[in-house]
Amino acid sequence: MLTDEEKHNAEVHVKLQLYKDPAFKFYPSIGVYQLMFPIGKEGKLELHLELWYDPKGEKRGSKYKGMWKTEWYAPEDILNIPTRNSSKDIIDSEKLQHAIMKEHEEIARRSIARQTGNTITLKKKGESNKLIN
Repeated sequence: MLTDEEKHNAEVHVKLQLYKDPAFKFYPSIGVYQLMFPIGKEGKLELHLELWYDPKGEKRGSKYKGMWKTEWYAPEDILNIPTRNSSKDIIDSEKLQHAIMKEHEEIARRSIARQTGNTITLKKKGESNKLIN
């Protein structure tokens, strides 16, 4: 079993590696609220470290809202770990539908522009426009 000092050192090591990653500060905004790390020694799995984002947590003196918290779990408890996610869905379905409709309209507009760009108009005296594709 890991000692408290070994657990502390492992936690610090995991956090330092994550904090060095430039994408880490954007994890909550892309829907990543929970990370799991297997921790062990001498090739044997001892514990799992869960790093999870609490959007309501605040560090005193920090201008940022939300904070990352940690929990330790035994390997046999891995299936009982609660799923942690933000209470609000990160995808606004109305905005997504609007963006999809806008994209379909743009594709249709380009398709029509391509078709009319390839059309030749022939006129004979006294006749209306005839289109030849």
